[in-house]
Amino acid sequence: MASKEQRSTRRFDLHLPVTIARTETETTEALTRDISHRGLCFILREPLQLGSDLELTITLPAEVTLMDPVRVRCAARVVRVESDPKGMEIAVAATIKDYEFLPSAEGPRPRRAAAK
Repeated sequence: MASKEQRSTRRFDLHLPVTIARTETETTEALTRDISHRGLCFILREPLQLGSDLELTITLPAEVTLMDPVRVRCAARVVRVESDPKGMEIAVAATIKDYEFLPSAEGPRPRRAAAK
C-alpha cells in the first residue's frame, strides 16, 4: 500500500549546511535535503529523538534570497526520523515553530517572525 503524501506546502530541494543546537553547548553540522516555509529535512549520521526541540541555523545563499546571503535561526521540533536501509544516514524532518533573521556584520536589527 502506497503511503499518502502528508506535506501541505511545497518543498524546495536545497542542500545547505545547517548547524543544529540540541543544547547550549552541543551542536552538530548537517546538510539539508529540502526546505519549505513550515519545515525542513536534513541528513545526519546519528538519530535525534522524535519530538525533541532544536535550534537550527541556516545561511540562505544569494541565489535563494536574490540579494545578499541571509542567516536564519529557527526553533524547530523533530516530527519524523528515517534511517536509510544501510543505516549510514538518517533523514530528520522538523517543523519550524519560530524563526529570526540574524544580523550580518552590518545592517539593521533582525526581525522576528512566527512560522505560520
